[in-house]
Amino acid sequence: MSLTKVSYSMILGAQSNVLDYGAIANGVTATQEACLAADAGSVSVVYPAGVYYITADTVLTKPIIMLPGARFKVNTGISLTLNGTVTADPLQYIFEGASGAFTGTFGKVDLWVDWFGAVPDSSISASPAGTDSGIGINKAIVAANNGATRFGVVKLNAGVYLITTAVVSGTAGIVIQGKGKYVTSLISANDATTITLVTMGGAGGPPSILRGIGVIARVGGSFSATGIHVTGNGTFVSDVWLSGFNAGIILGSTDVFLFDFSSELNQNGIVVSSSNVNVSNGTVYANAAVGLLVANSGTTEPGAVTISNVRSTTDTQRGFHITNSSYVILDACSASHTNAGAYDISAFSIDGTSDNIQINNCSAVLGEQSSTSIGFDLKGAGAYQLNNCKVDNFNKGVFISTGGNVTVNGGMFTANKLYGIHANSYNFLTISNTQCQYQGPTGAADAGIFVEASAAYQRLLAIGNQCATTGGGAQDYGIRVTCTNALSYGLVSNNITAFNAVGGVVIDGANAANITLANNV
Repeated sequence: MSLTKVSYSMILGAQSNVLDYGAIANGVTATQEACLAADAGSVSVVYPAGVYYITADTVLTKPIIMLPGARFKVNTGISLTLNGTVTADPLQYIFEGASGAFTGTFGKVDLWVDWFGAVPDSSISASPAGTDSGIGINKAIVAANNGATRFGVVKLNAGVYLITTAVVSGTAGIVIQGKGKYVTSLISANDATTITLVTMGGAGGPPSILRGIGVIARVGGSFSATGIHVTGNGTFVSDVWLSGFNAGIILGSTDVFLFDFSSELNQNGIVVSSSNVNVSNGTVYANAAVGLLVANSGTTEPGAVTISNVRSTTDTQRGFHITNSSYVILDACSASHTNAGAYDISAFSIDGTSDNIQINNCSAVLGEQSSTSIGFDLKGAGAYQLNNCKVDNFNKGVFISTGGNVTVNGGMFTANKLYGIHANSYNFLTISNTQCQYQGPTGAADAGIFVEASAAYQRLLAIGNQCATTGGGAQDYGIRVTCTNALSYGLVSNNITAFNAVGGVVIDGANAANITLANNV
């Protein structure tokens, strides 16, 4: 005759201990029958230390409490579905099994990656060591997305997780959340060019969210890998730190938002390669090529890419680069350095087949004067607007060399070495209401505004500009226009250009008569 152990919890249907139902937690003996019996007879079930081996598909509906040292081990090809809440220490390893072995709503509980075998046991160094936590993080992502309710929250603890296996989220609606960009870190174990540490994919459904995580390459790496690649539409990325990659983060899908970020010491800090992208409130610092690159291959949708309140500091070649892109707005962005040792090419660049670009309320400032760099370098053949911007201490404040339609309205371009604004190629050019003062001294024909009208059908309107100086370091010319083409025309009117060293408004060239002057002081 066999006897069944009966406990107080079994009689009352209260919290029970799974061991009271015959579970043998040795990692070898199957325990699913005992787990099911405890689940059926209790309000919640306690699992003491030990390994609970699951060898058949099992569905548990009641809350479970995993005491320190307790763990489920699910056999290959088997599924353990948990529809009650799970309570365990955030650092405890409680789910051992293949990716997809754990399903269910988990009582809508947040899932800690450490529950699935990830361990924050690495360090930020040239040779990071530790547990490959990419495996455990991926298992947590799969578990969060496998349930009937889906759209779970995957959480990471404080510390540094080593990533050898890339982290991939392929379903919309996931939330991956650390303790903060300088508190929780993922570090790359290698420099392979094919490696992307974190991929956020998925299409349709609620937005996906990645926040509170630093994603970094090993110290002294080769700029080969990618930190974060967003390939799924409707993704929000915030409170992130990227460092040491070829591309810190690539925003490669639509309806993507990036904010509260720092991307430093990469080849390219931020890369926008899609339309309908919003980037705001962040910093790009000391990136070897470009702080923020927009290369979305063009779009016909107004306002397709908006960049606002992003600060570039000490980026080597360019702070902001827009190439082969359309309908891009930069607002309240800045590029600065304490001396002339940054922005070898320019602080802001537009080139390629770009069109319909607006740059509003942006600034480029160096602590000492550069002999080569340009504040705003406008090339290509599109329509560009530069509104209320500021450049100090560059070689040229604004350089316009396009085949398109350019408007520079408002702004201050002062203390640059050669020109405040220089245009040598354009179709239609309007310069209005700017202040272009104190360029030079260079010893050679510096000017507040210098325009070359050397091609047919170029049209110039320069009106309401302040290019006057008052003494030391004064520029040679307030406004100088050199017109050498018989089919180029212009109007220069209502400008203030007094006290320049050579002349206020000077029009020269073989076809100087094509430039009309009116009411200049």
